[in-house]
Amino acid sequence: MNEQEQLARLFNEEIYVLAEEAIMPSSDEVSTVQQTVEVKPAVKVKVEAKIDLQVEAEVESVPEKHVLPQELQEELIPVFRGNNKKGIVILVENAMAKDISPAQMAFLQKIVTAIQLTSNDVALANYSLPENRDILQMGSVLIGFGLSGLKGYAGDLTLYQVLKENDRQFLFSDSIDTLEGNSNLKRKLWQALQVMFGLV
Repeated sequence: MNEQEQLARLFNEEIYVLAEEAIMPSSDEVSTVQQTVEVKPAVKVKVEAKIDLQVEAEVESVPEKHVLPQELQEELIPVFRGNNKKGIVILVENAMAKDISPAQMAFLQKIVTAIQLTSNDVALANYSLPENRDILQMGSVLIGFGLSGLKGYAGDLTLYQVLKENDRQFLFSDSIDTLEGNSNLKRKLWQALQVMFGLV
């Protein structure tokens, strides 16, 4: 293994040597060091490296983790189906998949049609995805299926009742899988949807 490969194994981060304050090795060793270390002005921190020779140099301090400031971090964009033209967000919590399953989607389509809306009017989303944790901001009406919690909502997740907080309406239900086999729960959901959308 040559000297350059040995240096690469020891240092995972870039090292910057201050030319005016570095203790320079002999001329034979300088060419080797210059091949593996880039010289730039930097903040002073003392580092020792041992590879057949010892070099003391002032180097730039590099953090272990490269974390962008909050204002530079990319904002997570919600992932949903539909166009959400009426600000109605319908959420399912499905931690086992990135998308809403075909069976869940078929059930949700029946609900959307029953409340006299189309996919253009609503946003259908899987709340389990990190990018959908702030989706509450996208609508004034939220219908949640099987949610264990809801970021930005301070009230209880009382099932099958239309709840109001500020200018928003909420309706929480059991999961779609639970509803599929229970006609009593489906009836409760339908009655609450009628109240929410003025269909009574």
